[in-house]
Amino acid sequence: MDFDMILLPLRIAQFVIGFIVFGMACYTVNEVNKLDDFFLFWDPDAGSINFMLFNGLWTFLLAVPYLALCPRFFPVAAHKFAVLAVDAVTMLFWFAGFIALAALLGDDLEHCPDGSFCGTLKAETVFGAFEWVLFAVSTGLGVFGLVRGGVSSKTPAPMEVQAGV
Repeated sequence: MDFDMILLPLRIAQFVIGFIVFGMACYTVNEVNKLDDFFLFWDPDAGSINFMLFNGLWTFLLAVPYLALCPRFFPVAAHKFAVLAVDAVTMLFWFAGFIALAALLGDDLEHCPDGSFCGTLKAETVFGAFEWVLFAVSTGLGVFGLVRGGVSSKTPAPMEVQAGV
């Protein structure tokens, strides 16, 4: 089975969703900074909102370009365990991010002003969960490739040295 046919659309979707979440997180951070009474109701440092900002930036600026471009163009920099580690760490980042944001939102949103950024926070949570699923699939494919004895990235085969005559 050729994983490249599956991974390329998966990486494109990961890049796009990471960029979307980054944009929404920039908006929510800006709106949180405008509100004076926001901190009376929610977490005083709003760490989960900032973490989703980091997740989006990490994904579309570092992780996906490394995961998509290095195996193709720089195979020396794309060791199979490094690719799997970046994929797994990014998956854990997204899991922690969308769970923390969902916990911040809670069950009721009475403290959100009407017409505020709370809808954007809900959308960030949903996109974060979907991004986590995409990275879980790509991490699973990477683990499957390693277990089957193959290589999840296009690394060169080791050279065999022949004894001289």
